[in-house]
Amino acid sequence: GTLKFGSSAIMSFKEGHRERLNMEPNPFLWADQFYMIPNADWRLFDREHPLYHIQWFMDLHKARDFYIAHYPQFHFDHRTWAQVKETSDFYSHEHTFAGYGMGTMNFGRLRFLGGVRVEHTDTRYDGKDIMINMVGRFRGATELIARNNYTHLFPNAQFVYSLGPRSNIRLAYSRSIGRPTLSELNPSIERNYASERLTEGNPDLRPMRSDNLDLLFEHYFMQVGQFAVGLYYKDLTDFVYRYSETIHPEEGIDGEGKYANWRYSTILNGEEGTVYGLEVSWQQNLTFLPGFLGNFGTYANYSYAYSIAMLDRDDSPRIADQRPHVVNAGLDYNQGNFSGQLSYRWTSPSISSYGELRWVPDIQVQERVYFDTYSDRTSHLSATVRYRITSSFRIWADALNLLNSTMISYQHNRDYYPSTISRSGRTFNMGLRYTF
Repeated sequence: GTLKFGSSAIMSFKEGHRERLNMEPNPFLWADQFYMIPNADWRLFDREHPLYHIQWFMDLHKARDFYIAHYPQFHFDHRTWAQVKETSDFYSHEHTFAGYGMGTMNFGRLRFLGGVRVEHTDTRYDGKDIMINMVGRFRGATELIARNNYTHLFPNAQFVYSLGPRSNIRLAYSRSIGRPTLSELNPSIERNYASERLTEGNPDLRPMRSDNLDLLFEHYFMQVGQFAVGLYYKDLTDFVYRYSETIHPEEGIDGEGKYANWRYSTILNGEEGTVYGLEVSWQQNLTFLPGFLGNFGTYANYSYAYSIAMLDRDDSPRIADQRPHVVNAGLDYNQGNFSGQLSYRWTSPSISSYGELRWVPDIQVQERVYFDTYSDRTSHLSATVRYRITSSFRIWADALNLLNSTMISYQHNRDYYPSTISRSGRTFNMGLRYTF
């Protein structure tokens, strides 16, 4: 057997500055030269009989030309610039210090690996307390500083039984955490009296802790490659989710009736959650094929996850951002100085944030449901190409979102309550890289 010990430190700093330059037109400047484009055939969600129909669109090219031609008649919006600058500047740091010890023991075909790691994290976040007045004007911001620290212990134990020279059965227990993002931990507060919305981050968020149990069968091919199929179970504590509600008229914030009937949004820790499922993966270089086909390689994996979130509500929804079905597949080619890869990813819909219990009017009925927000299924295809000209020079090209996929978010029902529809478009990048 063997014994190993070690330590590590990760110190992360993040600082951000943002400006937004708005140009407002003179009130006597008529904008009818934008030329609205008739769009009678457009259908939301590509439905034959939509509930929503947009008959006209703005001709953005003519709008741009109009702006350039009449630029002297526009003036700079100082209030918007001040609001964005004051509310977007931030600073944060996150320092993590860790130590670990591990050991392995072999008993014939059975191998045992065990260990433990301890981590201590110290954080600081600077944010802003922002006020927007009744007419939507920015009225100033005050600085907020929040600190947090926590220590976690991570045990790990694995048993690997060899069925043969290229096949194993692996049973493993581990503990892991999922840290909140820096934006979620930002202590900033926005008090918007115009829209009656109160939005705040949560610097007191605890990391999500997961106790994991995995059972896995692995088989390695004679050529480079692997096939694996496994079952997994995760017991989650303090998972992070976004939440919004209407503040109760009698309670308000802190039970004082403050901000009654306002819309309140924040990020919270859930109580408990469970995820279990199946994962299948295959990766192999196709060297057994004749000729140039032997330069191809491929991979594919599929995972199914069933999740339950224990929240302070009547039902038990899925855990936020936990996609029930995920498929990844790819094809790569390598020969000499050339390499390329085609990658595809598909995911099923998932809850992205939880809402309150509300009466929701539908087409034929009215029902009282939790008005949760969902992210619709996604489908992405991308490609990468690399060619080594010399030992130091390499030309590269990337193509992203080749399917020009649409990202859709909706609440409760996709057909009736869309909240966001966005299309990022296809992206192509290329360049020349030099390595010393």
